[in-house]
Amino acid sequence: MTVYQDDMAFVNADTGEVWEETRTQEVELPQRINVLYMDADNDYQQAVQFDKRVTAPFPSMASVNITNLELPMVLDADTAKQIAQKTLYTAWTERVAYHGMLSWTFLLLDPSDIIDVVLASGNTFRSRIIKNDIGVDFTLDMQFLAQEAATYTSNVSADSGSGLPQQTIPGTSATRLFLLDIPLLRDIDDTGGIASRTYYLMGGFGQPGWPGALLYKSADNVSYSEAGQSVHEVAWGVASNILGIPDNPFATDEVNQLTVFMTTGGDRLVSVTQLEMLNGANAGLLLAYDGTPEIIQFRDVTENDDGSFTLSGLLRGRRGTDVYTDTHITGETFILLENTTAEAILLSLNEIGLTRYYKGIGFNTLFENADLETRINTGRDLKPWAPVHFAAANVTGDYHLTWERRSRLNGGLRDGIGTVPLGEDSEAYEIDILSGPGGTVKRTLTATTTAVTYNSASITTDFGSPPAALTARVYQISAAIGRGFTKEATVTVT
Repeated sequence: MTVYQDDMAFVNADTGEVWEETRTQEVELPQRINVLYMDADNDYQQAVQFDKRVTAPFPSMASVNITNLELPMVLDADTAKQIAQKTLYTAWTERVAYHGMLSWTFLLLDPSDIIDVVLASGNTFRSRIIKNDIGVDFTLDMQFLAQEAATYTSNVSADSGSGLPQQTIPGTSATRLFLLDIPLLRDIDDTGGIASRTYYLMGGFGQPGWPGALLYKSADNVSYSEAGQSVHEVAWGVASNILGIPDNPFATDEVNQLTVFMTTGGDRLVSVTQLEMLNGANAGLLLAYDGTPEIIQFRDVTENDDGSFTLSGLLRGRRGTDVYTDTHITGETFILLENTTAEAILLSLNEIGLTRYYKGIGFNTLFENADLETRINTGRDLKPWAPVHFAAANVTGDYHLTWERRSRLNGGLRDGIGTVPLGEDSEAYEIDILSGPGGTVKRTLTATTTAVTYNSASITTDFGSPPAALTARVYQISAAIGRGFTKEATVTVT
């Protein structure tokens, strides 16, 4: 729109002026404009492009001011450079401001509109409206800035610079958390009965670059706290066959074999000698869906054409898990037990039997994306191992029952020691007499030694006539957890 002087009112009635012009001093203008932005060509890192007025050999203006323009947006270098140039020269053009008053016929004008003001002298001023005050008589009191279309055009190219090294963003692979309610893996992990030790391991699902993870725990699935972390990836996979029952869980099983498909850590399965295995090498865990564990060791590893591994020369039921050698099912998880990957947390005795919630949060991943694991710890690390060699002898009508106890602590073979340490605060047993194999409990006897008398009166009450064979479960008692592990035994009464 073009506005002529005849359409304008006086801005100063005393002097008859209709158009006032003011100028900002050069020293207040920017000599240089810096544009800070996120560079799309350099991993979105912050970068800067600038434009400045000439300073040598002769300065083009008196200012030395530097203005920083921070743009929270992604740009390429050329666009940022052009923004800096446009801003620099627009500031020079807009150093000139105007003041004028128009009649109500120009009510359609708004701030940001650009008009040409033509005075009677013939001078034309291209101006952008920046403020418009409407009076009671609809007179328009306006403020303007000088405009020059050329300042909004820039084809300058930016210097590409020396570039930045590409950053490798750590992997965000999913994390698999294993929480193990198992017997103690090492004697030194014993808590002395004041707490329960729960082992945990974490790893990925076969992707390279698993970064590690944090373990979070909650009592209500609402408020979580950090409980531990792991930076060493566990080697784990899935068993493709059901591991058979050994003839003797306390001797090397040369009959049964285990075939596993490893998700991670297949290269860590290696063969060892029999002596190395007996000294503790190649420990693994077979874990059923319900958490039932059998700790094994393996001597020989054979890699198969389909990518699976066959483990043979097995030691079965290690660390008191011999009671689970006949409980295996299809699709159990296999975990390689290594000192570097197995971590542990402590649970108070009051938490045994209570539901707790856990999440394994991989580094650089979101908390809400982690799988929720719900666990009830039964305190298997505190349970005495199952007694063995149960026997029954008829002595003048009474049955004399005997067994051998075992120790969950310091039970290794040593020269000159005929009896293993007790491993508990005191020696105590409970013996369930069953109606038959897999039957109901007829009577529970108690003892403080590895022998007890099942008297004839009780036998008559329970069975009527003395049975030729007796089925029982013998439990060693822990002061911290109560009954330990047991294995049902049926023996002929001698």
